[in-house]
Amino acid sequence: MRDLAESGTQVFYTTHSSNFLSVANFDDIFIVRKGIDGTYIKFSDVNKFIVDFKIRTGTETDVETMKLYYMNAYENTGDSKSANEAFFAKKIILVEGHSESLLLPYFLKKLNFDFIKEGISIVCCGSKVEIDRFLRLYLEFGIPCYVIFDGDKRFDSDSQKRVISISRNKRLFLILDTEYTGDYPNNQVKPNYLGFEYRFEDNLNFTTSKKGLNLYREARKKYEIEHITIPTWLLNLIQKVKELPFEAQSILLELPTTPIVR
Repeated sequence: MRDLAESGTQVFYTTHSSNFLSVANFDDIFIVRKGIDGTYIKFSDVNKFIVDFKIRTGTETDVETMKLYYMNAYENTGDSKSANEAFFAKKIILVEGHSESLLLPYFLKKLNFDFIKEGISIVCCGSKVEIDRFLRLYLEFGIPCYVIFDGDKRFDSDSQKRVISISRNKRLFLILDTEYTGDYPNNQVKPNYLGFEYRFEDNLNFTTSKKGLNLYREARKKYEIEHITIPTWLLNLIQKVKELPFEAQSILLELPTTPIVR
């Protein structure tokens, strides 16, 4: 179908299948939604992302390069299906890696919160570096997002890694919480994000060095056989996700408009 479009044929199609979507080609997507005031369409102009990128970084780029950035982020998620399905979601929870994307659905089910019925998608961004990229994209489509990330204070003793960790934290704070002045998040469940001072794995009520699928298996044993208490922050998280607005606002930066002098 894409080959047909690139040959010069204009193609329009409607779908409820994530198989026809791709974050890598986000500028081809138009989302039809029903709101309080009726039906409306949301889409993303890649040129707005280019302007935003220039303002934030001082770097010039073009349409092809910007789409390559998103294609790279998309391919590195390790779960591109969820990234596509999120375009159909009412709300999205963005997480760093597979530890969170595997355990969070398990926790929500244990707490009798049917996130699928609520229209919530959980998207693994692949790393903290890519969270803000996905966040900008989904918010541009008006889909409310909740972000979970690690502050990585465990690198505090390594000067080079410390600088990198703080820089990445600050980049997220600039979007999520402009009033926060710390270098690391403080484990508090905020209206639109939860940042762990150290790691997600350090806040599960048991000590572990495992990650991903191995962590998921260990956690199930801990909670179901040893009957360890599920972390209380999850109840607060559920409440904050429920309280997200019906429609999100764009966070892309824009150049100031010059008033017309008559």
